[in-house]
Amino acid sequence: MSVTYNIYNSTNILSKIATLQIRIDSNLEIATSRNGSITWNAASSSIVIPFVANLSIAELLALNTLIEIIIEETPLNSVYPSPRTMSTTKVPTLTNDELNGYPLGCIAVNQSSQRAHICVDNTIDAAVWIEESTTTNIGATGPTGATGVQGATGVTGPPTVQTLYFNSGGGLISNSFLMYGSQTSFENRAQIAVTRAGTMSNLVVVLSTPPGISESRTFTLRKNGQPTLLSVQLVDSTITGQDSNPLHNVSVSLYDLLSIQESDSGSAADAIGIVSVDINSSV
Repeated sequence: MSVTYNIYNSTNILSKIATLQIRIDSNLEIATSRNGSITWNAASSSIVIPFVANLSIAELLALNTLIEIIIEETPLNSVYPSPRTMSTTKVPTLTNDELNGYPLGCIAVNQSSQRAHICVDNTIDAAVWIEESTTTNIGATGPTGATGVQGATGVTGPPTVQTLYFNSGGGLISNSFLMYGSQTSFENRAQIAVTRAGTMSNLVVVLSTPPGISESRTFTLRKNGQPTLLSVQLVDSTITGQDSNPLHNVSVSLYDLLSIQESDSGSAADAIGIVSVDINSSV
């Protein structure tokens, strides 16, 4: 499997690619290994990154972050304004630094050792993570006691919220359907099947470049090939937008097909579209 990215800042691109390869290999959130070197296509201003298997959505998100920070030179605090906690199969190294997308205070919990590592210094090529145990010494298990009387059923907990991610992967094409890292004019190639009943809400859109004066871009959630009320329009110099209106929430059922379509005013400035939408489920 290969991932292709259109590049807008190709300054010192070969040096950046070398740095990117090192950071991909050590990134705490990308478990899938590369399958060879990253290649640069000057004609299309794009890079191709081969992997041994398909990346998960979380891995694609981490990879997109590395591209933004290392290749496009987006400041870390613009991508991750605050630290986060993550589960990983790796142990942090010197290159789990600012370029790798880790602000001070990030916590990485190793799945095997169950030990937490906290980033206390994210200096480039000299990161420092302090290890802290997340477990204590446990004595032998005592005998099991008698089963007690079953208590009353508790209150139903809050809905489970998951987020779907979409990214055009390059300059938006009018009336295209977004995937992750690419886009297509065929809706059935971009649709996602719903796995459980729930409600779609909170559509969030970020553009890399504003549409321009008197220009606009509109992003709409579609269900089973039809537009819904969940939609965001960005006009003039606006690059971010959100539709959190509860009246625009969309009910979905198992096997429904979802997609995100972009349309524009016809002369909007070239931009990458990044979209997220929540699905709420009580299951």
